[in-house]
Amino acid sequence: MHNVHVIASGSGWTVEHAGGGDGTTFPGQEEAISAGAAQAKREHVDLLIHDVDGELTERRSYASAQCDLKK
Repeated sequence: MHNVHVIASGSGWTVEHAGGGDGTTFPGQEEAISAGAAQAKREHVDLLIHDVDGELTERRSYASAQCDLKK
């Protein structure tokens, strides 16, 4: 799985996987961060938050080494 990024876009803030491609755009950064965090938690990856200039400003790790020990 690829990390999830929150980046500024022409029409708001976009949540997308590393490498680009299809993403979902939100009007505000906080909405995008909330949606990106939920996605990163589901996928057990990191959320990378960028500023309007594209610089990485924050990394939130939702990666975990969860495993099912039931047999």
